[in-house]
Amino acid sequence: MIRKIFLRNLLAYALLAGVFTFAVDHAKIFNQRSKYLLGIFYNGYFKNYKDGVVYFDYMIRQEPRDPQNYANLAICYKELGDTKRGAK
Repeated sequence: MIRKIFLRNLLAYALLAGVFTFAVDHAKIFNQRSKYLLGIFYNGYFKNYKDGVVYFDYMIRQEPRDPQNYANLAICYKELGDTKRGAK
């Protein structure tokens, strides 16, 4: 009896995992996250703020509701000396 219930639940969990795996666009998520991390890397480590502007501008177009992208873009503009664009 317990084995039967366990196998039924295991099958249900496997089915749900399969549905969620195919419902998520892993390539899109990976691409967006890698560009975000690359922007952080250029902005924070190399101090290459021009490339940081390009990457964070891209990320704002991809995820306009994420405030961290706007903050990072403002930091890039500030470091480049463009305070007017950084304040937007």
